[in-house]
Amino acid sequence: MDKLDIEECKKENPFIVLADVIYKHLKIMQGLLLPGDKIVESKIAQQLDVSRTPVNIALNRALKDGWLERRSKRFLTVRKISPQECFYLYEARKFLEGQAAYLAAKRITKAELMGLKEILLNFRKGNDEPIDDELFCKNDERFHDLIVKAAHNDYISEMYKRIKPDLQRYRYHYKQLIIERNTNENVYMYHYSIYLALKSRLSVVAKDEIESDISSMHGMIFAGNILAKFNL
Repeated sequence: MDKLDIEECKKENPFIVLADVIYKHLKIMQGLLLPGDKIVESKIAQQLDVSRTPVNIALNRALKDGWLERRSKRFLTVRKISPQECFYLYEARKFLEGQAAYLAAKRITKAELMGLKEILLNFRKGNDEPIDDELFCKNDERFHDLIVKAAHNDYISEMYKRIKPDLQRYRYHYKQLIIERNTNENVYMYHYSIYLALKSRLSVVAKDEIESDISSMHGMIFAGNILAKFNL
């Protein structure tokens, strides 16, 4: 987002609250930032060509959300997700996405299956190449989002939205720890098993496969944290 985007938002809605626009911008940026990255209020204001007041309001909201922390009077930093948070998020994901996959196997449409297949192809580009971290996170998010959508249950979708901001941090934390040890083919096979179960309308298998994928990801994060702790 830049000052042109801000002006466009104002044209579309003259009564829009500027701090809300900036906050939404920060939420988008959240998925692209790494733990420890600095967020400087003055630089954001300069980039968007706005005063520092709405930026300050937006940053304070992000502070309350918990993904930013203040370590200096001059700037904020992106807070690293803790091992305990990772575990709680893992529990929530396993519960929500497991049930979503179970329902999706019964309700998924042909168009949604085609959408999953398209995402799978993106996972498999350059089989033996290391996964591009941003592309990995984007594809993984799209794949799991589509499965939740395919459950066609508004309540599950709303609950999933609640954990999505933290899921972005979780994915990037995963990327930092172990992405270099994985390949496109590994990720493709994990997700292909889920896709195949959904396509075959096997509810229990789809639930088991997505829970296995989520457990595998959490296990790698746990192992990565141990290795990082002992500098291995």
